[in-house]
Amino acid sequence: MAEVPKNMTHLFQPLDLMMNKSMKQLEMREFSRYYSNTEYLRSNPDSKIKDVAVDTKLSTIKPLHYKTTKRAFEFFSSWKGKTIINNGWKAAGIQSIVESARKGQIANVLLDPLAYLMI
Repeated sequence: MAEVPKNMTHLFQPLDLMMNKSMKQLEMREFSRYYSNTEYLRSNPDSKIKDVAVDTKLSTIKPLHYKTTKRAFEFFSSWKGKTIINNGWKAAGIQSIVESARKGQIANVLLDPLAYLMI
């Protein structure tokens, strides 16, 4: 166990280092796709963004969130996604710990919650 100095945890967290950027990009693409398909925008292509009313009811957003989550899972299950996960472990300096957990040298399986996505 080691103490991490204040305001430094972002340097040691693999999701912050690699996966979050990819996830945010995916979410932005999905919302842009949804937004560009709004009825108002399709029928008024020269309209200004402030004039477009986006339906944010839960019944509309839930399916969009489901599609985004499903696409994220599919992406992070792909070779490119697995590489991003692996690079997060490396950037956080915990790659050797994760590899040891995968080889059974460390009993705590919680060290590698994404083991089923192994490269």
